[in-house]
Amino acid sequence: MSVDKLPDGRYGNIRTGVKNRNAMNNDVSDILSGKTEIRYPYSVIFTDLNGLKRVNDESGHNEGDKILKKAANILSGVFFDADVYRSAMRVADERMYADKKAYYDLHPEKKYR
Repeated sequence: MSVDKLPDGRYGNIRTGVKNRNAMNNDVSDILSGKTEIRYPYSVIFTDLNGLKRVNDESGHNEGDKILKKAANILSGVFFDADVYRSAMRVADERMYADKKAYYDLHPEKKYR
C-alpha cells in the first residue's frame, strides 16, 4: 500500500487521495481523548465495494485501484465538508469473505448479479 503525506500534512493513500487508516485511528484517538472536540452532530459510514475482489483477481489491481479512486472521488464529492478515509479491515474482510462464500454456496444465482 502506498502511504504518504497529503499536501496539508495528513496521512493519506496515494491511490485514492483520501485519508488512510492511520489518520483515522489518530483522529478517533484525538476525539476520544478530548484533544479534538466535535461541536456538531456527526455520523460514521462504512461502505463495501462489492465485486472489487473479483476485479482485482480477474483484471488486475490497477483496474481495482481505478474503482477505489472513483469511489473515493464520489464519497469526497458527496461528503465535501467531511473527512473520508480508506481503510481495509483485514480481519473483518476475511470474515466477510467467508460469510459471502457460504452465502453464495447456498445462492449461486446471486453471485454476479
